[in-house]
Amino acid sequence: MQFIRDAARSGRPFFLYLPDFLVHAPLEAKEAYLGHFRAKPPSQNHRSPVAAAMIKSLDDTVGTVLRALDDTGLAANTLVIFGSDNGGLAYAEDGAREQNTSNLPLRGRKGSEFDGGFRVPYIVRWPGHVPPGTTNPEPITGADLYPTFLELAGAPRPGHVLDGASLVPLFRGPSARLPSREIIWYLSHYTSFNRPCIVVRRGEWKLIHLFDGDRDELYHTGNDIGERDDLALRQPELTRELRARALAWMKEAGAPPMRPNPDFDPAAASAATAAPEAENP
Repeated sequence: MQFIRDAARSGRPFFLYLPDFLVHAPLEAKEAYLGHFRAKPPSQNHRSPVAAAMIKSLDDTVGTVLRALDDTGLAANTLVIFGSDNGGLAYAEDGAREQNTSNLPLRGRKGSEFDGGFRVPYIVRWPGHVPPGTTNPEPITGADLYPTFLELAGAPRPGHVLDGASLVPLFRGPSARLPSREIIWYLSHYTSFNRPCIVVRRGEWKLIHLFDGDRDELYHTGNDIGERDDLALRQPELTRELRARALAWMKEAGAPPMRPNPDFDPAAASAATAAPEAENP
């Protein structure tokens, strides 16, 4: 808040990046907020008073920042963007794992190649420029912020290729759309959250190309937000087109491919058994 007050007195433009640690493990919250949410009946999917109290604390932080901009007279000339780095993870703390958070109706959680891992809120406040209370369904990505800030600041674009696109048209018109493009994510190795794959999204179509087995999954997120109906076999041409685009991007970007594990033991792998991790129901 002191930074914002100092910026107001200086009259100089400023950029403020504020990554709050909430909401994240360890699951801890203010006792006053815990009491409030413990007294509330749980919803069908969100049942953790600790997680709810932590969200309330994050709301307090956001409100404090916005009030500082209002009080200093900077609000009308300040673009505020609220976002998240990934979808929620159902931590094993605070009772049963699935009670802590839910990404429904999205499939999966933090780190997943499904939209429960990718799809996050982007909320914008810019009085006099962004119509309040409006929404825009255009898919965007964090890489879009850099060209957006360049345009708004009147700064020249660098000579190298930028992965993102300016979001200024979307801010100024809820019905505006960006030129057709693909958004690509590369999850190059096994983790406890995802399968090794490359994901490409074009509009509401989303292809997951899995390196293990060299196979594809295709979903239409507009009709199937939970990504349960794999359309790859029913849409072979689109599947091939999006797969080719994803693999071409890997070459363009110089993305390192998966490398074989020299210690891999096929016999041990086939004998191993493991219970699959439960998803959000």
